[in-house]
Amino acid sequence: LAHLLGAYFHQDWHLDDASIPDVLRRFREGESEETVRRARTEIEQLLTNHADEAELEELLEQLGSSYYPPGVGLTTRAWLAHVGGLLAPAG
Repeated sequence: LAHLLGAYFHQDWHLDDASIPDVLRRFREGESEETVRRARTEIEQLLTNHADEAELEELLEQLGSSYYPPGVGLTTRAWLAHVGGLLAPAG
């Protein structure tokens, strides 16, 4: 998850991709299935083990993310759930 957040959601992520789905598409296409699966699993674990919104925001920052979900009207929890869903296997 730290790799996804730090390498793909860095401070200039919007210069690389037009949208969150585009970022995640590039991640899925550029990384191994194991790396994608591990990121999705770690998101699920964060959502299960950390209920506090402020704690989730802090964890994202510690993991290297420069994306700020509340800036677009989402909670960090909702954004992580969305990202996890987009990383789920098709089908």
